[in-house]
Amino acid sequence: MQVILILVIIISNLAKGQNEQEEKKLVLNRTEYKDKLQGFRLGSCIANWTGLPTENQRTDFPFFTDDDFGPGKFDYVLDQHPWGADDDTDIEYVYQHAIEKYNTPMLTGEQISTEWQDHIGLPLLWVSNLSALGQMQNGAIPPATSLPENNPIWDMIDAQLTTEIFGALAPGRPDIALELGHLPIRTTAYLHSEWAAEFYIIMYSLSASVNKSISKKEQLHWMAEKARKRIPEWSYIADMYDFVKASYEANPDKDNWEKTRDEVARRYQHDNTAGYQYKYPWDSGINFAASIISLFYGEGNYKKR
Repeated sequence: MQVILILVIIISNLAKGQNEQEEKKLVLNRTEYKDKLQGFRLGSCIANWTGLPTENQRTDFPFFTDDDFGPGKFDYVLDQHPWGADDDTDIEYVYQHAIEKYNTPMLTGEQISTEWQDHIGLPLLWVSNLSALGQMQNGAIPPATSLPENNPIWDMIDAQLTTEIFGALAPGRPDIALELGHLPIRTTAYLHSEWAAEFYIIMYSLSASVNKSISKKEQLHWMAEKARKRIPEWSYIADMYDFVKASYEANPDKDNWEKTRDEVARRYQHDNTAGYQYKYPWDSGINFAASIISLFYGEGNYKKR
């Protein structure tokens, strides 16, 4: 963690040098940001292990509802010690190790390939991650591992789960975060899945510079709107964000997230909309849409999300 904090400071100083004309300067308290980084990890672990029992259990109507969750039902997992890694976090740990090993946050394709082959096992990988590692073992180097001609499942969720750390490494500077995360994203993602991963990186980076005097809901909306600008208008990722946002805003009952979830299922799983063709429950697209439902209806309340 100490090494990561030093890297954050180096990156922040670099960003200042590139952005001297900006009037506002972001000053971080090292102790406070260390606590936030620990919260980033803990929040990810709680979410991973809480969601695991329902993963792929109901991928079409009828879906789970709020009635399925709570004490004695599906409930929060809070008691792991130590927390186990899974495919939602373990590759981020590998990237962190690589950054410390090579003493640079700007990893090369060769470095990524070496670290994946040294620390990640094929039996514990799925979809695009599995395809990418298999290619690396045959000599391919990222970003070639994400190209559709090499990786037919480039449009899966993988990079959305494995690259948020780069937003945390560049607090308040999403431009730097995107530069750091570009090649790790392109290890497994391309086009639509790439932009979905970038959306999350931007959100994580902006969390350090958001106006803390406004409500959590307003903070999330501000960060999300900033991240939305990165997505090309023709991408189905953009269509999904806009559709979910419009559905949320038009819904008078902000506790009835199931209404929007059902609308999303009909629009994207059962109809071919905005160029998106649903294939698997681990598609980047349908998972991105689901996460935006969680983002808006959660309104900054971790338990609601």
